[in-house]
Amino acid sequence: MLDINSFENYEDMDALSIAFIGTPKKNLETDIYSIRIKDPIKFKLPKSRLLEIKEGTNGIRKAKYELRDQILIQFLDNFDAKMINLSNKYSLKWFGRDIPQIELINYYKNIYDIENNVRSLYLTLDNDEDYEELLNYNIEDDQNIIICISEMHIYKDAMKLNINLESFVYGDQVDSVDILKDIVSSNTPLCETHIVTLDRSVCETNIVNSDNWENDHNIVYTESSDEESDLGAGEDSIEFDINNKDEVLDLIRTKERIRKTLISNTTRINNAKEDLVAKTIGIDKELDMFRNQLENM
Repeated sequence: MLDINSFENYEDMDALSIAFIGTPKKNLETDIYSIRIKDPIKFKLPKSRLLEIKEGTNGIRKAKYELRDQILIQFLDNFDAKMINLSNKYSLKWFGRDIPQIELINYYKNIYDIENNVRSLYLTLDNDEDYEELLNYNIEDDQNIIICISEMHIYKDAMKLNINLESFVYGDQVDSVDILKDIVSSNTPLCETHIVTLDRSVCETNIVNSDNWENDHNIVYTESSDEESDLGAGEDSIEFDINNKDEVLDLIRTKERIRKTLISNTTRINNAKEDLVAKTIGIDKELDMFRNQLENM
C-alpha cells in the first residue's frame, strides 16, 4: 500500500515500475485494440459521488465518477505525463515508428475529463453485479470503490487508459487517504472482482441508456469511423454559421473545455520532457566517466 503523498511529484511515478506487454491486440467482440499493463494498478477512489451511469450500443456500461480530491487529481496528472513518456518509448513497437511526444500529446486522451469545471472519471463496469451494487454508492456513506488500470485502448484517432471498477470496500477496510498499487501475479485473473453484496436501495445516480454513448464520450470505437477526437486538431479550418444564442453558448463552453485540456496537456508534456532531460544528463555523466577511464588505461 502506497500513500498518495508519495506521488506528489512526477519523478515519484518511477516507483510504480509501469511496463506494457506485447503489441496492440484486437478484441473481436468490441473491435477495440488494447495493450495490457504488465502489473495492473489498483487504488481506492476517495468518497465522492456518481454523476450518471451510461450504457452504449455495445452493451458496455460506464459510470461517471466526480473527481474532487486534489491530491488524487495531482496523482492522475502525473500518471498522464508518465503515460505520454512511456508511449513515446513504446511507439516503435506498437505502431512501427518513433512517434514524437508532440504528436502523442494530441493523440493521448487524458485519464480524466473536464467539462464546465467538473472533473470526472469514466469507470467500466464488467458485470451486472457491480452495476446493481454501484446503484447504492450515492446513499451508502461507507461504500467505496477500488479501480483497476490494466490496459490502454487504441482507437483510430486517440488512445486512452481503460479504468475498470475492480471491487467495493466498506468502512475502514482501506484507509481513505491512501492510494495503492496492487501487483497482480501472472496466476491471478486480470482485474478479478470481489463482490460484497448489500440490499439494494434507491439512489440519486442518473441511469442513462444512450444509443450514442461513444459520441457522448468522444471516443472512436471502430477503425471505420471517420470521427475526429476533440483534442483540437483541425480547429482552424472550421467554418461557423451560427445564429442561435444557445448554440453560441454551447460552442463557447466546448472551446473553454478544449482550452483547459490543452493547458493540462502542456503541463504533462513538460513533465515528461523534464524526465527525459534528467535521464540524458545522467547518461552523459556516465559516458564522461567511461571515457576518462578509457584514457587512463
